[in-house]
Amino acid sequence: MAVLLATAVLAIYATDKPSKILFVAVIPTVILWILDAYYLQQERKFIGIYEDVVGLKKINTVKPYEMPINRYTAKKDRKFSLLSTLFSKTILWFYILIILEFTIFYLIAK
Repeated sequence: MAVLLATAVLAIYATDKPSKILFVAVIPTVILWILDAYYLQQERKFIGIYEDVVGLKKINTVKPYEMPINRYTAKKDRKFSLLSTLFSKTILWFYILIILEFTIFYLIAK
């Protein structure tokens, strides 16, 4: 919600110059991209815990009722890194297309 409010305030500020609109639009998009990647990384860690508990994979030993999310790091498996989730196919294309759209809008407005 804070990102939305900050974007709205910056958009009102940038309405007089199209060159500022691209900056105002892209920065919150990148922030939301990183935030989505962080939550996807956390989800992958919880899936890793689930797979260890069920016995599908054995990355770590998990005791009953334990949630050792800090043991699931990029050293154990690459899919647990933030960089891997940032460029995962589930969110990469979504945010790249948004940024590309803003860039095209900027070039047309200029």
